[in-house]
Amino acid sequence: MITARGGNLEYITELANGITNIYADVTKEKGGQGMHFRPHDLLEASVAACMNIIARMSLDSMHVKYDSVQVKIMLDRSVEGKAVFKYSLALSGEGIDESVRERVLRAVTFCPVKKTLSSQISFELCSDI
Repeated sequence: MITARGGNLEYITELANGITNIYADVTKEKGGQGMHFRPHDLLEASVAACMNIIARMSLDSMHVKYDSVQVKIMLDRSVEGKAVFKYSLALSGEGIDESVRERVLRAVTFCPVKKTLSSQISFELCSDI
């Protein structure tokens, strides 16, 4: 569960999960401070983090040594009513070859956050959470 709190500083929002805190904001053009993640950045971040973790888990399960795993995500909302998460995956390390890369690419398609965001989504007001 995430709790969002805002105060007097225009639109800076503290997000807490009970363990750690991060901050969200909007751009200066929208009246914010432009200092932190924008809300859509956080959507991109959740998919990127999940895919990155899944990629490293996949490499670990194959016992492939790697130096780094980088996932880049861009949320394209240019078409009204449609959201496309475009992504790239970069793997580095001496154990990485094309067959490993293809297996990791297949694995990241099963990212649980991607699966959640691909599901039918609804919002419900709940006073008991």
